[in-house]
Amino acid sequence: TAVFSAAAGDPLNFYFNYVTSDGSGFADYAWAALLTAALDPVAILFTARTQPDGSIVPGFDLPGVEATLTPASVPIIDGGPAWSPLGDSSGDCYNGVGAGCGYTGWVHSTYDIATAGNYILAFGVTNWSDSAYDSGMAFSGITVAGVPVENAVPEPATWAMMLMGFGVVGF
Repeated sequence: TAVFSAAAGDPLNFYFNYVTSDGSGFADYAWAALLTAALDPVAILFTARTQPDGSIVPGFDLPGVEATLTPASVPIIDGGPAWSPLGDSSGDCYNGVGAGCGYTGWVHSTYDIATAGNYILAFGVTNWSDSAYDSGMAFSGITVAGVPVENAVPEPATWAMMLMGFGVVGF
């Protein structure tokens, strides 16, 4: 996200939905972390890991989650997910039905920020050890103390203007 300010005790809230067509043969991962504006880690807010059954959120054998997740444990909703960000693998499932392909549905993450300061929210998805079939993540409703985080994902035009501004300052 863009840098945002928070006071001590402010709740950080957002929703995410982990989506995968890769199945458990090549376990993919997703995560979110709260970082300071200087990119120092503060908290792991969720993890997800593809597997054929059981809970995929929080992710098996991944770092502990410091946020409250609702629901606290999430199985995969089975099936080849149809979602355009998955590209050519949209609607497909590696190894077929029951292989761990699908989605989590919307999961709520909430974390009370301990120290006042400037922060960013970092999200990541890793398509582990293969380039066929994809995983992704949708997120929504990012707020701090009930106020939407502006420019949660900077648009390409914003990046271009920012880079142009740096060029002008350098000139």
